[in-house]
Amino acid sequence: MAEIWLWILMSIIMLLLVWISTTLKRIKRLEKRLSESRELQYGEIIRTVDHHRHDWMNDVQVLFGYIQLKKQDKVLGYINQIIEQLRIESLISKLGIPSLVAYFVSFRANTNALMLHVRLEQEIYLSNYGEQGVRVAKIVIAFIEAYKLAAGRGEGEANKLNVTMNVWDDQLFIEFEYDGFSDIMRIRDSLQKIIDRIDAEQDIQVTTIDTEQSVDVEIRVSLGLVKSIL
Repeated sequence: MAEIWLWILMSIIMLLLVWISTTLKRIKRLEKRLSESRELQYGEIIRTVDHHRHDWMNDVQVLFGYIQLKKQDKVLGYINQIIEQLRIESLISKLGIPSLVAYFVSFRANTNALMLHVRLEQEIYLSNYGEQGVRVAKIVIAFIEAYKLAAGRGEGEANKLNVTMNVWDDQLFIEFEYDGFSDIMRIRDSLQKIIDRIDAEQDIQVTTIDTEQSVDVEIRVSLGLVKSIL
C-alpha cells in the first residue's frame, strides 16, 4: 500500500511540474504578444499569472486532501482530470494564432460573468492558413465576446459557453453552445450583426438555433477559401 501512495505522490509532483512548465511557456508567449501596450496588457498578464497560481494551489490542496483521507480512487480521478486539462491546453496552444491562444488562456482571469469551455479533439493548426487563420480567430473571439456581454446574472450555476472546434476534410466546424442566463434580445442582435458581416461569397455557412434563453451557433468554414470577414 505504501508503494501505491508513493507512486501517486510522485505522479502528482510530475504532473504539477509539467503543468507549471507548460503554463510558464504560455505566459512567456503572452508577455511577448502584450509588449506593445505596457500598462493595460501587463495588468492582463498579472491577472493571468495570479489565476494560474490559484489553480495550482487549489489542485495541490485537493490532491493532498484526498491522500490524507486515503481516497485512492478520488486521487486517480483528479489526476485524470488534470491530465485532460493539460491535453486541452496543449491543443489550444497548437492553434498557433497568438491573439486567440492568449484570449483563451487569459479568459477566466478577466471575466466572472461567463465560464468558457474550449473543446478540441484533435490538433488544429489555424496558423497554417496565414491570414485566413487570423480571420477565423477574429470570428471566434467576436462570437465569444457577444455571449459574454449578453450574459445575465442569476441564482445557481454560473453561465457557461462551450466552444467546440473540429476539422473534417477541408471543413472547419465551430460550435457555440450557451447554458445560462442571458439578455436574449441583446444576444440575438449582437450575433446577427456578426453574421451580417460574414460575406456569403466566402463559402462560410452559419446556422443558428434559437431557444427561449439563448442562441446557439454553428459555423462551417471551407479552409483555404476564407478572405476578409471581419
